[in-house]
Amino acid sequence: MKDYIDRNMENYIKRKSPNMAGMTLKSYTLWKLTGDDKYRDLTRRGLQVAIEHQKRKPDIQRLLLLVEPRYWIWQHDPKTPAAPPNIEQDFAMIWAKIATEHDESWMFQEWGYHNRCWHRLGVMKIAKYFAEKLKMPVSPRIEEYIAWHQPRYDRFGACTDNSSGYHWVGFRYPVYWCMVMDTLPELARHKGWVEALGRWRQYSSPSGAVPNFGDTSGWSAGAWEAMANFELMGALTKDGRFRWQAHRIAEWLYNHFWPRHDQYHLPRDRVGLNFCRAWLRADDSIKPVAPSTKSRITFRTKCVEPTEEDKAARPGWSGLKLVDEKIPAKLILTSGNNPQALWALVELVAVGGHCGHLPGHICGLLQHDAALLAGQGYYERSGNFNNILWIEDREGLAVDPRPIQTEVPIFVEDRDVTRVRIRATPFQQMPVTVDRDIVFVKNGFVLVKDRATFHATMNIRVGPCWQTRDLGPQCGDDWFNAYYEYIYYTGLGLGKGVHAYRNPAWDLLVRFAPRADTRITVQDRYEDNPFRTSPTMLRQSWAGIAKVGDVKTFTTILLPHGPAFDVTPYADWAQFVVDNDKTTLVHVRTEMDNMHHFQETHWVLLQEKPGMVEAKGFRSDAAFALVSTDRKGKLKGAVMVGGTILEVDGKDLAAGARKPKAESIFEIEK
Repeated sequence: MKDYIDRNMENYIKRKSPNMAGMTLKSYTLWKLTGDDKYRDLTRRGLQVAIEHQKRKPDIQRLLLLVEPRYWIWQHDPKTPAAPPNIEQDFAMIWAKIATEHDESWMFQEWGYHNRCWHRLGVMKIAKYFAEKLKMPVSPRIEEYIAWHQPRYDRFGACTDNSSGYHWVGFRYPVYWCMVMDTLPELARHKGWVEALGRWRQYSSPSGAVPNFGDTSGWSAGAWEAMANFELMGALTKDGRFRWQAHRIAEWLYNHFWPRHDQYHLPRDRVGLNFCRAWLRADDSIKPVAPSTKSRITFRTKCVEPTEEDKAARPGWSGLKLVDEKIPAKLILTSGNNPQALWALVELVAVGGHCGHLPGHICGLLQHDAALLAGQGYYERSGNFNNILWIEDREGLAVDPRPIQTEVPIFVEDRDVTRVRIRATPFQQMPVTVDRDIVFVKNGFVLVKDRATFHATMNIRVGPCWQTRDLGPQCGDDWFNAYYEYIYYTGLGLGKGVHAYRNPAWDLLVRFAPRADTRITVQDRYEDNPFRTSPTMLRQSWAGIAKVGDVKTFTTILLPHGPAFDVTPYADWAQFVVDNDKTTLVHVRTEMDNMHHFQETHWVLLQEKPGMVEAKGFRSDAAFALVSTDRKGKLKGAVMVGGTILEVDGKDLAAGARKPKAESIFEIEK
């Protein structure tokens, strides 16, 4: 950043660039860090250019970007040599005029709970604040807009967005108006915001990666803003967990961004700016505190479609509506806080802003800091672009118009394993219930079993999709080796690739359980958009007529492993011993450390109902069981839910097995 300011800021000032706000915050931070008055003078001269632009022709978006420089540079030190004299008077007057002189076609265009409404609310609150301070008039329409939106903002805080990029847009404007009014501590007293950022904090991995979900600009979208905002919330709430996650994201950016930071100016500028924000906002007296090492489910405020009455009362209504109800938001699957640990993020939101209807989608799977599964970007909301079961109604006749809802009827947490059932009805607006069972063997592998129950006769193609970027040269009848060499930050929509993150070398073997009448396919969509996060789709599918009451199941093993020129031996590590609609038994070998080749083995049994299963030395009547052995072949742990028998090679393990409770986290009364 120092090199960038040294090389460029003088030129920015000489050509009177309108994009000075971020530059001035960077040069100010350098002045505070180095004590070199050169950066103080660059800051003052840059601010002079910025404020002269606004005096000639106010630009609301660029004016908002001056709010944070004002807060840190001259708001609390009006005589600072780092700001031009009289800048506060000019800044206040420009804003005060906006309270009556504004583009009405933009200002009052949208009403509701969308982030663009919070944007407009912020502009109007700031304009009103300065107008009242200078005893100038305020438009009655501004008063009306604030009066309608403020109670809704006070009630909920976070807007409707379910996007790793857009949820920071909704937070940005309250931060701005609180900075202007010097009321930042209000954010720590706002229950909705504390809960929202407490959720979002957990959506970053122990290594600091920020998986993308919802409408985003690809991998790591929002990471830099997350870092700065977690430092802010840590300072305001005194909760060290925010600081811990901010530091992990900073480390991730050091490791993945800076080595190749000059690919395109936009991410470079934003990363640099937010490192400055993070440093300015941080409170070093607050000790970072590591988060829980248990897998868990977060909850958020429910979104619904507005009624016709809502839309008639407020022409220009934008998007969804928030209601006083909490629903499952994300499933965090974790093996602990080691940055090398196996970790996953799973979508649970059925209806939200800036996202698809994708409960069960695995939007992030990482091990050794390498992305193994990822979300997509803009316009890729349908099942065929995501890590989820995809149902194609080949006649387009089967429809269930009710809003899709997510339930979590089964949740089992143990130190060695997490087992979860995610239920979605009606799935993809069809008369279908889908149960996705996930068994997350910590620092081991993931077993996924999808069950579709049909409530109408349908002509369909159905099966799970797994998205990736690269496929290795070896494959089998039912397995592939997937990986990401590079993973892209893309810019909005169908924007081109603007930054390629080099992904650490670690692979994912995807193995489908053999099933009669199914087909395994690979679809390469690279030429559609080469910068899409995951342009390659792997799928197992069944096609035909599904009748009322029919059930179709599909089972997949996701086995992370070290890279190799020949990966065929790893396919033998992932074995389906028994697999049918009611019962799945797998035997899997894992290797977390591919330098010393420390290997563990795992039996996993998953059943719809307890019943005796005997195969290859394994015997149990449990509904769910895990038996793991360490690298020396000794019993590492045994877990069982239901049943009374658990044996491996004739050894009774039931008495010593841990027996965690299967909980229902969220179910809807029928």
